[in-house]
Amino acid sequence: MSRLEDLAQEYAAEQPRHERLAQVVAAKCKEAVARQGILCDVSHRAKEVDSFVKKALRLDRAGKPKYGDPLRQITDKAGVRVIVPLNVDVDPAVDAICRAFDHRPIEDKRKELEFDRLGYLGVHVDTSLREGEAVGQHTEFRGLTCEVQVHTRSGHLWSEANHDLLYKAALNVPVELQRRIYRLLALVELFDSELVGTKRLIEDTPGYEDAVLLTELEKRFYKLTAVRFDREFSLANLRLLRSSYDDAQNGPIIDLVDALMRDQWRRLEDLYREQLKVGGRSPFIFQPEGLMIFERLASTPLKLQVVWKDAYSLEDLRPIGALWGVPIDTT
Repeated sequence: MSRLEDLAQEYAAEQPRHERLAQVVAAKCKEAVARQGILCDVSHRAKEVDSFVKKALRLDRAGKPKYGDPLRQITDKAGVRVIVPLNVDVDPAVDAICRAFDHRPIEDKRKELEFDRLGYLGVHVDTSLREGEAVGQHTEFRGLTCEVQVHTRSGHLWSEANHDLLYKAALNVPVELQRRIYRLLALVELFDSELVGTKRLIEDTPGYEDAVLLTELEKRFYKLTAVRFDREFSLANLRLLRSSYDDAQNGPIIDLVDALMRDQWRRLEDLYREQLKVGGRSPFIFQPEGLMIFERLASTPLKLQVVWKDAYSLEDLRPIGALWGVPIDTT
């Protein structure tokens, strides 16, 4: 049997284990990043057998085999990609992932580029389960690593396009075409930075107080659950709920929500976990403003009921009150 066939056979036997590891790491990444108030998209994969063999057979610049022991040296056999909305979300996401795993030094492609260069901007972290977690059904993952890549949405699109257009090219792409492609990368960087700046300007514009409040609630909501919500429904509810506060400015409202989350974190965590399993649950719970509803139930339920009646039936509030142990009089 040839060396190539040996490599293929050995890795094919290991691949299902790397696929299972990638699935576990992906779930932990999603949870860790969500706890930073960032909703991310996460995908995972185990490297295909032919891709592994081709990488194992690569030569270095001196024309010698790059890997003496490919099964041990190649660390991206299991891979996870975490895609965050904005470039300001990348560092908090990477920090959260590093706290969730044992990891090797971070490979930050952004910092490897000179100021006058354009290129790949992902952040890579080789992770492994901590010793205390690689037990029971996860014992099989001891000694294995999983490469986690963190990108913005636009950076992810660039990475995919660049891989298809340049990396997979059968021949070297002419310089003038490479320049054309890299001009697109300049637009990607500009898009990311302008998106953050524009978002801040919008949030500072008078009349956007509800949108700013929703952004702050959203960060806290995603610490409890990764369920996507209806933004228009939230904005309508915020206008209603804001009137139940004596000081209806964003700052004091967020301070009260933060106090609730600090004092009742375990209770909220258990509530959201259990409600995920319930069919026919209240649609208000899995919206960011649900945190305001629970805060009002905990502090001034009568004020909440007064404003609630302006738009909804108290029958709709009763099951939420029951979850928090607050009876709602619907008579």
